[in-house]
Amino acid sequence: MKIWNRLFLALLLCGMLSLAIGACSCDDDDDDDDDDDDDDDDDNYECDPSDPVEPEADFFVDISDQSGMRVDNYYEDPPEGIQRNDHARVESADINGDGYDDLLMHSLFPNAQNGVPFEHLVFLNNGDGTFTDFSDESGLRDVQAGFFAFGDVDNDGDQDAFAGLDIFRYEDYRSLILLNDGEGHFTVLDDSGVDDNYKTYAGNALFADFNGDANLDLFVGNGHTMYAATDLLYFGNGDGTFEDVSDRLADQTAQPTNGCITADYDNDGDLDIFVSTYSVSTLNGLNHLWENDGKGNFTNVAVERGFASLATGNYYLVTTDHGTAPEPGAGPGTYVGSNGFGIDCGDVDNDGDLDIFLTTISHATNTDELRKWSDPTQLLINGGEDEDFYLTNEFLERGLIFNEGDIDGAMVDFDNDGLLDLSLSRDKKYEDRYYEWDNKGWFGLWRQQIGRASCRERV
Repeated sequence: MKIWNRLFLALLLCGMLSLAIGACSCDDDDDDDDDDDDDDDDDNYECDPSDPVEPEADFFVDISDQSGMRVDNYYEDPPEGIQRNDHARVESADINGDGYDDLLMHSLFPNAQNGVPFEHLVFLNNGDGTFTDFSDESGLRDVQAGFFAFGDVDNDGDQDAFAGLDIFRYEDYRSLILLNDGEGHFTVLDDSGVDDNYKTYAGNALFADFNGDANLDLFVGNGHTMYAATDLLYFGNGDGTFEDVSDRLADQTAQPTNGCITADYDNDGDLDIFVSTYSVSTLNGLNHLWENDGKGNFTNVAVERGFASLATGNYYLVTTDHGTAPEPGAGPGTYVGSNGFGIDCGDVDNDGDLDIFLTTISHATNTDELRKWSDPTQLLINGGEDEDFYLTNEFLERGLIFNEGDIDGAMVDFDNDGLLDLSLSRDKKYEDRYYEWDNKGWFGLWRQQIGRASCRERV
């Protein structure tokens, strides 16, 4: 998944929520004390929804000024001609091992090849809602990379970093491994094995143990929105160095990878990889689902599991029955896919398997068949073993709302009711095409009102 998605929710700290929530309580419908296991009626449960609860106060409070993060980093009225180098890519990691998540912000739109290099801001969490600027001391401020992925690659108990570069032929810069001294100071590890690749297309990355040897491995999603490239897989040696084993991703296709997550979606004890691809003009925009055999060998089963593409198209258009009619003349593997962006996983319906939240840009136009049938944002519910772990889109059924420019999405239980909620950032550049507020480019928080399987009849 994109590594800043989940943190985007936490950093906005905005006072916004107007949706009501309805909780659900499971009560035994037999009120007597008969515990006879032979009586099926005693084992049946039904779900009685409670009345919706209106929030009495804002869930989020803006503490940006008090936090200290704006010191020398925020200009309410900047002088004309200020150099644009915002830091809108956000993530967190406990880089100094004190038990608090620290914050990192990365340049979103630098112009590194024309004198505006990448820059990273690092803030240590003081544990009281305030932060201390640690950008220079960390050694990360001037690393020429678009993002970091954190993990303990040398097994010494602290968070090291993969620095992914997403600009091809940017002088002699490469993607890097940076080792942490345990106190948040990072140094480059030469000859790490990830710096051999001169094709610096890294758009996203994740660490996980894919082959079960207790060392972190590395998956690098290449291309972002700019390049059609194959992805990279590295096995970790446990000392910070890596071996390129990309051939274990069988029969790869070159597409722009714009997001990735790892999850054991089929409950077989190993980690699989979901890849969100960008560009319906590149191999129809089919997404990838790399199923792990437990030894780090992967097969793309996205078509078989319903993840490659939806049968339906854009939610807004009448000509697609608002995203309910199947694309004519196509089938699994040939349906138009998506211009994918963010991706996250979690058990939305509390049934014991992992579901997928995939955000996309889907243009509502009838004049271009690829755009018309491109997949909009999806909430894919895992059918579990009974349905061969097939993923079914329930975005519309669950009352979610179409926007043309969905970017980053995350699953998080922000109201602590045991149900996963959704956060979503949207690009406002398309909103002039729509009249309803629902379709505008707002930042969205959706509270789950009832978990479909959280209070289910048990037989």
